[in-house]
Amino acid sequence: MPAFSIDRVAHANIHVSAEAADLERVNADAILANWESARAENPSLFNGVVHLCAAAEIVDDTIHLTCHQVRFATLLYWRLCSPGSGLRNTFGDIILRCSDGGILLGRMARHTANAGRLSLPGGSFDASDVEGGRIDPRGGIRRECAEETGFGADDYVLDEDLIVYRDDRRVAFAQVARLPLTSAEACARVRAFLATESTPEFEDITVVPGIAEADRLIRDTYERHLIAHVFEENWQ
Repeated sequence: MPAFSIDRVAHANIHVSAEAADLERVNADAILANWESARAENPSLFNGVVHLCAAAEIVDDTIHLTCHQVRFATLLYWRLCSPGSGLRNTFGDIILRCSDGGILLGRMARHTANAGRLSLPGGSFDASDVEGGRIDPRGGIRRECAEETGFGADDYVLDEDLIVYRDDRRVAFAQVARLPLTSAEACARVRAFLATESTPEFEDITVVPGIAEADRLIRDTYERHLIAHVFEENWQ
């Protein structure tokens, strides 16, 4: 696992550059070929907008970073050449904590690019999260939560601070959301929601009750470090 840092900030200044990323411009043919190969294996893949970060710096209680808006096909190609590209995947997750302390993880559906992987609810910031040339990470996190779990802003109490996880492959934003439900109740709610979706992002939901279970389920992933951070801080 690469060296990483976890910080808490009050504000995020995420600028979206008007310039195309050199990675996308220079490697257009290779990106297309890789995308066609990926689509041949998984026709459900969607070539939507995502963001790659060129620089990130925390000053006082604010993180400043500049992103390039690229297509998902570019992100798939970036996976083959990072961290040498100098770019990092930029996205947002929500840490849903139940009334008994458990944290929810979803198992990615078979039609997704990360099929079978246990993940926090969340994902890439898209074009709808950009206003005035800047990304609203809190809005993107709430949107992803609703899309993947069915939980809306009225269902939880959200911690206002942003947790920022950084390593040489990603800048991940996360927020803790407290649910007034036990782990069993929350899992039942999400499963009922997934059953109504034609192509849900998750095929199932599970709960991590503590650090030991996080080590067993998602050892050596960035999510494990985020979850351990929350458990260690004992945020209730």
